[in-house]
Amino acid sequence: MRDGLWARIGDGVRGIVDGAKAGVRLATDPESHDLPPRVVFNLAVRSQKSGDAAAARAGYRQTIDSQHSEWAPTAAVNLGSMLAREGDVTGARAAYQVAIDSHHRDQAPRAADSLGLLLKRSGDAEDAKAAFQLAVDSCHRDLAPRATYNLAVLLTETGDTSAALAAFRLAVDSHHPQWAPKAAIGLGNQLAEAGNVTGARAAYQVAIDSRRPEQVSEAALNLGVLLAGTGDPQGARAAYQLAIDTPHPDHTPHAASYLGFLLADLPDKTDARKAFQQAIDSGHHEHAPEAALGLGLLFHDAENRPAAEAAYRRVLASRHPEWAPKAALNLGVLLKKSGDNTGARAAYQVAIDSGHPEHASKGALALGLLHLKAGDTEGARAAFRLAVDSPHQQVADFAREALQQLDGG
Repeated sequence: MRDGLWARIGDGVRGIVDGAKAGVRLATDPESHDLPPRVVFNLAVRSQKSGDAAAARAGYRQTIDSQHSEWAPTAAVNLGSMLAREGDVTGARAAYQVAIDSHHRDQAPRAADSLGLLLKRSGDAEDAKAAFQLAVDSCHRDLAPRATYNLAVLLTETGDTSAALAAFRLAVDSHHPQWAPKAAIGLGNQLAEAGNVTGARAAYQVAIDSRRPEQVSEAALNLGVLLAGTGDPQGARAAYQLAIDTPHPDHTPHAASYLGFLLADLPDKTDARKAFQQAIDSGHHEHAPEAALGLGLLFHDAENRPAAEAAYRRVLASRHPEWAPKAALNLGVLLKKSGDNTGARAAYQVAIDSGHPEHASKGALALGLLHLKAGDTEGARAAFRLAVDSPHQQVADFAREALQQLDGG
């Protein structure tokens, strides 16, 4: 029975493949021009799904040539999307324009929004704005809010803040279940950057109230950052916790790490350690090492050398371009204080080798002082020379003075 079942499954798969092949032949056969546009369009879709791009393009173009009021614009959108994925910007743009010119109630605004995204990716901001505006002006219940949001993002990226605010507000006012919450976050970010805390809080709350998990977690995270920066640690804590409690692969560990730093200022470090550990356990490429650094600082301040060293080394293992050099510098300080000068020199060298604009020069200065204390003036001189070009003025000045003293100046 099992063999018979597999045979029937195999026959079914062969039937699908044979059907797709037949679709290819029909779509490319000159005699198929007598087929109804709907049939040719469906064959083109089947060809595209089966991986025969040439037959799909031919079928879509044949459908477009039919000038059918329904299927021609639909085929034009499909062809435009297909060509865009293939990198044919000119061809995609022409196909989308066919759909736009059809004034089809659904496909014209869809094509306009897709064209806007294509032109934005191609660096043609002005034409992208015009395309998005066409979709906005269509007042389509789904595509107009989407295009309004996309237009607002583009306006933000091009620095037109007032127009971006207006577009975000328009998208929020659409009350679209998907695009209004996304726009509310964009609006909140813009208002927060402008210093309008009340407006930003209200905008983030719109996204939170949408109960869409992705927007809830992002808005709660951003709200936490806003409140932490404006002197409301309790509100920030609640917002971060909401982001943590709304699982998201990026926002949850981000919020956990930030919550750890917020709680690190409290006398009882228990909750801070828990928050840092949650971010670490996520394994997130950005926020796990950030949280490990924070945890290391907690243990460092508590003079728990083994735990601090373990946390710092975890950051070093991540090779994060920002946090690893900082952890190396801190590890050097920790090891030097405990009398492990060899380990300290190695840690400072890691910071130096990172080439980080700030931590490398600080590591060089610390290494120079360590060499100087050990009586190695040549080693100290070499390290101080690495620190004199530091963007950190105090580090550069100290290294320069140390060199002058070594040189007898």
